[in-house]
Amino acid sequence: MPTAMGEIALTPLVQVLPPPPPGRSGWPWTEGCPALPPCLPDGSPWPRISVVTPSFNQAAFLEETIRSVLLQGYPNLEHIIVDGGSTDGSIDIIRRYGPWLACWISESDAGQTDAIRKGVRQSSGEILAWLNSDDLYCPDALRTAGSFLAANPGTGLLYGDCEMIDEEGCVTGRFSVRQGDLAALLGENYIAQPSAFCRRDAWEAVGGPDPALQYVMDYDLWIRQLLNGVRASYLPSVLSRFRYHAVSKSGVLSVEFGYELLDVLDRISASCQDPSVRRALLEAYSRAFRTILSLHEQTSSDEHRLREDWLRVLKRWSDHLEDRREEYRPFGPLLADGYYAIGKHYCLLGRMEEGRSCLRKAREVGGKAFNRVLPARLAASLGARSFRWYHEGCMAFSRVLTTGKS
Repeated sequence: MPTAMGEIALTPLVQVLPPPPPGRSGWPWTEGCPALPPCLPDGSPWPRISVVTPSFNQAAFLEETIRSVLLQGYPNLEHIIVDGGSTDGSIDIIRRYGPWLACWISESDAGQTDAIRKGVRQSSGEILAWLNSDDLYCPDALRTAGSFLAANPGTGLLYGDCEMIDEEGCVTGRFSVRQGDLAALLGENYIAQPSAFCRRDAWEAVGGPDPALQYVMDYDLWIRQLLNGVRASYLPSVLSRFRYHAVSKSGVLSVEFGYELLDVLDRISASCQDPSVRRALLEAYSRAFRTILSLHEQTSSDEHRLREDWLRVLKRWSDHLEDRREEYRPFGPLLADGYYAIGKHYCLLGRMEEGRSCLRKAREVGGKAFNRVLPARLAASLGARSFRWYHEGCMAFSRVLTTGKS
């Protein structure tokens, strides 16, 4: 279990760090931010920022991540790396940058969330952030975050804009980041995790990220903080770059993502009675269930397994709508869309009685007038699967929509 601990290192300049690999130039290889003065303009010290980098076998990107943190020129920085026992050369990279790290650890762990929590326990900063080992900070990100939080003590969670990059570091897009409230956050996770900075007291008040979550721990953390009264502020500055690549968790979305999201929504639904949040919850549940159904279809090659997975998801979705039907009744069209989707999938599975029942409920709660023809999207899906039951279900659903009979 290699471990290194030390005092907070002096702010390094690009000239003193290990030389970049051949052919690498620009930020953060041959360019860095100038060192900031030790104090803010009012004479107060810069708030200490602790950045935790969880990592496992990310040698291809880890060095760029480390340099993007160290070369911020920020005078009160703590960079902590928690490695999960990598075997790809990551440890050699970490050792090269050891003199400028506050702490690094390499040992087996229970995954990314466990590593983040472990790193925070080693930290002392009043501002906390985590930067995954394939992402990077943009120049002046820490100066921007530190100065804003120093000037706005009422803000407990700060987040900024974020660019998306590919394996080569080329910008491919930008996250849709904006200012919003809890209802808006339920509708869309508009907080880009690499661009988020949290005060320690806001972090500790809710216990940090849930160790049981591996895919939506950031989303869950933001929601619990807002429910706890934390003020979140959006800063319209690009603070980070989020990397999509072939083996990243975001690039290879698992069906477990959807199930974790459902668990988070269940917890919110049980604890939040705000009527203004109910519509957003209904929309969030609908997206989560549809995502799970789609991911099962995309990832399953076993006919029997897909049917069983779909039936289990449909029952959970149907039970959820029945349990909260009166709460959701004011949002009739949205509730009807949920029943319609469940009914459609039951028909695809040949469960015509359950399918017709859900379609009746959709008409009752939303007055939904269904198309009397086979929807174009459904027609296109006829070629999506070779399973005979899938084709038969599509045609049966078409007959239900057209004649009301199976």
